[in-house]
Amino acid sequence: MKVVRTLPNNFYLYGARAARGFGDGFAAIILPAYLSALSFSSFQIGVVATGALLGSAIITMAIGLLASRYGLRALLLVCATLMLATGIAIANFQHFTLIMLIAMIGTVNPTIGDIGVHVPLEQAYLADGCSDERRTSILAHYSFIGALAIAGGALAAGAPDSFVFAGIEKIRALQFMFYLYGATGALTFLLYLKLPRTRAMQGKTTSVRRS
Repeated sequence: MKVVRTLPNNFYLYGARAARGFGDGFAAIILPAYLSALSFSSFQIGVVATGALLGSAIITMAIGLLASRYGLRALLLVCATLMLATGIAIANFQHFTLIMLIAMIGTVNPTIGDIGVHVPLEQAYLADGCSDERRTSILAHYSFIGALAIAGGALAAGAPDSFVFAGIEKIRALQFMFYLYGATGALTFLLYLKLPRTRAMQGKTTSVRRS
């Protein structure tokens, strides 16, 4: 039997969307700046961006196949962990090959938009368990919050310039922003933990209340 999710659970997903959107908003802008500061050529920067998009598409398709087996909540937690690891890894590795691998298997988004491995899982979680009358409204709120968060993140992309003005080395300032990106992944993980557990059942996920 399906358990209808309550309004606070939607708020947890809204909060997670806001945290991710903020991180994606500045990461998409500072990624090429960071790679340029590492002396990557324009071609190498383009290859990293292409790899990130290709990897995101492959992982998203894989998650679509796994969602009915492992449940939405479990996969959301995995994606949040991957976001945390991506931010830390990019800030600590500077070799082109390693950056390329991180971009392909990580969550960094080279475009400012509502794409990525989290989005279909969050939308499916929101849509499943809500009434037909409320579904459009809930998804509209989700998209609106995401758009505002992305805009705020894009605005925050100017923070490294302020750090440099304060005397911090440019690369260090950009690395700090990727640590912040990882921190948004950690916050997202904590918000996902608040969601009811889900289990796979006959090709779809079903929510279960925590005891």
